[in-house]
Amino acid sequence: MLYIKKSKYVILILTLFLFFLLFCFCFNKVDLEFSNQVYKEDLVLNVLINNQLCSYDKENDVYYYYTDYNNYKKWNFEFNSLYELDYDIRKIDDNSFLIKVYSDDFYQNINLIATSLPIIDFKDLSSVFEKISLTYPDVDYNFNFDLNDNNLSLIESVPYNARFDGAEKNHSLYENVLLKVRGASSTLYPKKAYKVSFEEKVTVYDLPKDDKYVLDALYIDRSKIRNLLSSSLWNEINNNQYIDNDLRGKFVEVFIDDEYVGIYVLKEKIDKSVTNISDDGVILKSIFHMNDYYINEFLSYDYSISDDSFLNFDIKYFNKLSFYSIINKMKEYYTQMDFNSIDDNFYLDNYLNYYIFVTLISGNDNVDYNYYLSVSDNSSKILITPWDMDLTWGLSWSDDSLFSKFSMESSSDVSWMDNNITKNMDDKTLSLLKDRYWELRKNVITMDTINGYLDSYEDLLVNSGAAKRDSERWYEYDIKFEIEQIREWAKLRIDFLDQYFS
Repeated sequence: MLYIKKSKYVILILTLFLFFLLFCFCFNKVDLEFSNQVYKEDLVLNVLINNQLCSYDKENDVYYYYTDYNNYKKWNFEFNSLYELDYDIRKIDDNSFLIKVYSDDFYQNINLIATSLPIIDFKDLSSVFEKISLTYPDVDYNFNFDLNDNNLSLIESVPYNARFDGAEKNHSLYENVLLKVRGASSTLYPKKAYKVSFEEKVTVYDLPKDDKYVLDALYIDRSKIRNLLSSSLWNEINNNQYIDNDLRGKFVEVFIDDEYVGIYVLKEKIDKSVTNISDDGVILKSIFHMNDYYINEFLSYDYSISDDSFLNFDIKYFNKLSFYSIINKMKEYYTQMDFNSIDDNFYLDNYLNYYIFVTLISGNDNVDYNYYLSVSDNSSKILITPWDMDLTWGLSWSDDSLFSKFSMESSSDVSWMDNNITKNMDDKTLSLLKDRYWELRKNVITMDTINGYLDSYEDLLVNSGAAKRDSERWYEYDIKFEIEQIREWAKLRIDFLDQYFS
């Protein structure tokens, strides 16, 4: 009797279990048939969260949403669709989400990434990459290419509609812009740098109001932070200069024609707004190193100008009186190369700050090169403004690779200091340079200051997931390892400079 009762219970349990399996099978079958019959890949064309349009990476079928907070339960979704839609949201990890969008007729899974880096999205007009392939010749991977054979002016400016997420009080800014590839070496790399030109002056993020900005591609720098770190320290080193030529930039993630192209720094273009020149001013951009050949040519030059260049400088703004004024000042400086020629022709504080700055970052590419010289008018002194500081903090050109090489030893290179920084300085200038260094050592050139910037950049690029996405898009790198190398190099560099200037 007991056996029969047990058998009944077993049969009942088995029956319920089989019924459950049958139910699951039928549910999945119906769901699967429903999906196969109705699902359309592009039925949801646009996704908006809290009234902000999401960017779309077509290659990986992923939507991107810029937000400075990650409380996804407060996100309100809207979809560009023919259907009235409901949705469920599931968090995959810190930055990734799966959105199931559904109606009575269909459902669709949407992959979403939330990033704390502002997004700039260029789209709707002809592709800049197609324009480049039509107007720019193929270039061998050779750093010693001839600029005359590969003229950047051949690259066309292409009209785009640009969306800057979070640019106006956390709302998106829409502008028509012209996008143009910029930088000689940038043309060699698959990830391009760009100049962004607006129809009129605008305020983008917390950058000063202007009609031109630069998108720095950061391609050769695996840490992605050298240019912005250098700019931030320049602002602190040069803050006693009454003329404000600070360098400002902001990390962003960029999309072009529904293609994710990675981390960039949006920054000011060195022009009138940065150098504070008047309409009577002049800006000269150094495009080659000022070596002995150029100095000799400079001293014998008759100053005739047939185009927008002068020896190893591009002329960015031209006024005849101011141009002759800056040339005469530079000629006097290169003739005498002493304290009086510096003090008479340059802003002395700015001059000393520049060489301390280049010394700190070990700017191999910034000694008598990669800077702007400007005069506000024909009676003012010369102001120096640095630029293009990715080959710094232990990085230098490599002869056998497209990428630069990192050297910990370069942090203590006495010969580099002797040959590039102090060789032409007289005793009075050297004494002032030394005094300025020790003044900055009190609270600017310190590991606390440098570590503060490194920590903030690392947190931003790692926590947003941007470094991982950029690495997957272009080439593999470990940003934590790269930044740690800079941290170790900087400590050795400061220790070395303390001894050098002691």
